[in-house]
Amino acid sequence: MSQSKLISGFYGYILFFVMVLAMASKGYCIGENPNNDRISLLVSSERAVAAANNIPLRVMFSNSGSTDVRLLQLFDPFPVFFSLKITREDGTVVEQVDGGKVDIGEELKYITLKPAEAYSTLINLSSVLHAELDKGTYTLNFSYHNQYGENCFQNEISADTIKLTIVPQLQLSISLVNPIEKNQQTIPIRIGFENIGATPIRLLQQFEPVHIFFFIQLAKEDGTIVGDSRIGNSEFRKLLSVELLPNDQYFTTVDLMSIIDKGVNIEKGTYYLYVTYFNRYSDECFHDTIKSTIKIDVLT
Repeated sequence: MSQSKLISGFYGYILFFVMVLAMASKGYCIGENPNNDRISLLVSSERAVAAANNIPLRVMFSNSGSTDVRLLQLFDPFPVFFSLKITREDGTVVEQVDGGKVDIGEELKYITLKPAEAYSTLINLSSVLHAELDKGTYTLNFSYHNQYGENCFQNEISADTIKLTIVPQLQLSISLVNPIEKNQQTIPIRIGFENIGATPIRLLQQFEPVHIFFFIQLAKEDGTIVGDSRIGNSEFRKLLSVELLPNDQYFTTVDLMSIIDKGVNIEKGTYYLYVTYFNRYSDECFHDTIKSTIKIDVLT
């Protein structure tokens, strides 16, 4: 399944380049290569990182020429119109999809791109792969090709190699509830969980005692550890859980100073807070290890 949209005229031209700059500044995956002097192809990940079962890619065609270009408005089945190769960091090719043929019938639709217009379609890469990707970083080579239709673009264009990072389906985030002052005795931090996958996931709704489920370190800018939690064990008569649907979030708040070593004084300066979540008590709930880090500036 794909979602498509047309961005026209001057605004399409501006949006195309704004997307390139914006996504590049956020570390998103970008590839662009105008193999044809009238059509350029941009492929970008909708997320900086993705879950193996939910890898949305934005594919954008832009008319970089001075005359109209007609584009066949058909992108399924994927192998008929796109080719891709996915490679691990060690050079191992884990997936390769080449071209194919299909009987597409007679009633075809087209998109006319005027100069500076852009058209984009959203493709979920996970739906076309033979197997889910393991966690890690990959490179992706992506091409579009078409041999169907009349009086339309019938050629091949490729995007530069882009990077794709696969992470656990549940992602961890941390943030400060309030600014921190030196020698503060209570420092509430907000811990968030987000389901970035395509399927529901169960989260163990048990976070106390905090040191049973989180390992937390507070370090100075030079790497010196000023305080950390102690990993422990416990027994629970009953464990509660919550179901997170795709894109759902769940938050809890804990006091940093009640977790790390007693007697730690927070002085003026820059610190880094490292939080690791782990669940060793329920195999029915998410039990992978996930981490997050934030920078903390204590100004007064």
